[in-house]
Amino acid sequence: MAGKIKPIEQQRQPSVAVEVTKNLLGFLLSGDIKPGDRLPPERKLAEALGVGRTVLREGLKSLTVLGLVEGRQGDGNYLKATESEFLPRAIEWGMLLGAKVTNDLIESRQVLELSIVRLAAERITDKEIRKLDELMDKMRDADDAAKFARADVAFHLVIVKAARNETLLQIMNNMLSLLKVWTRRVLAEEVDFDELIDQHSGIVEALRAHDQDRAVSAMQLHLESVLSKLQQTVSSTGGNIGEQAN
Repeated sequence: MAGKIKPIEQQRQPSVAVEVTKNLLGFLLSGDIKPGDRLPPERKLAEALGVGRTVLREGLKSLTVLGLVEGRQGDGNYLKATESEFLPRAIEWGMLLGAKVTNDLIESRQVLELSIVRLAAERITDKEIRKLDELMDKMRDADDAAKFARADVAFHLVIVKAARNETLLQIMNNMLSLLKVWTRRVLAEEVDFDELIDQHSGIVEALRAHDQDRAVSAMQLHLESVLSKLQQTVSSTGGNIGEQAN
């Protein structure tokens, strides 16, 4: 284990916690531990990293928030994710550590999704329109930010699929995955769900009419509102997802 985890250079406490988390993530990705396996005891992990157990626990806490690690009372910590979902979650963690990278993703999403909705307005089927209507109902019925966020991401993916472009689908699927932690964070704050629902409704009606220009305008209105909040949140935390574990 010592060969996989390198001692951390002591810095400010928040920076050390971030470095601990990154190092732990590298260890979990090394293949030495499989989903469902128990992690080494905290004492050994702390010794290998050269940090105190308080800082180690901050790192483990961040990985727990992301759903990678599960702490079991009296039985230690376990690698929680399945094989299929572990790598995307790990990539998500690594990408979200930097404000610059995250803001680049936000900007890229805005550029791409306006082109995507134009294609979707031309190619969307009645079945996909019905799916968007169903997801709108889920947003209206959502009683917490997590449920709203799930419906919101699914809504945008339906539109991406309706564009009938596999390359754009893959790019946007990854992009939405990388940004989902920040999206949940924004929606958990004081966000007007009614306003967001109205924005989504405008997008659906434009797509229903196969009106490309109107669809682009509706999507632009929505993205400018949501992504500006996303950028403010990223900037206020310096892109440090560790802030979200508090």
